[in-house]
Amino acid sequence: MAVIFPDIEKILVQRLQEALDARTEPFAANVAVSTIKPSSDVLPYPERMVVIRGDGGPRLDHVRKLERAGITIWCNTYQEASDLARLVEALVKELTVDGIKLVDIALSPVRVAEETQQECRYMTIEVIMQGTNL
Repeated sequence: MAVIFPDIEKILVQRLQEALDARTEPFAANVAVSTIKPSSDVLPYPERMVVIRGDGGPRLDHVRKLERAGITIWCNTYQEASDLARLVEALVKELTVDGIKLVDIALSPVRVAEETQQECRYMTIEVIMQGTNL
């Protein structure tokens, strides 16, 4: 029987946006969560962004798949980027959604150089996805 798996990018964007919108910390305000970083000519350009990229992964058995995702965080200041990255790490670790059985932080947030001069952090997660029979 054929099995279909949830869309990891869609789930992470939706759930992370909801979780960040509910936070009261100033560095979590007005964060744009998406699967792409907008071009610099888009106005108004988000001051804080989280971009989710699904990186695929192997099937573990007939109905489970290990899915990897890269998460990139951009902010205007070092402290905001650091704070937001640590918050994102905590939020995704506690993610509970149908189809996601386990979230593991494969790479904690690290500082990366960015040509736009924005502060940037990058992290990766691994998720066990539960598929459903078609």
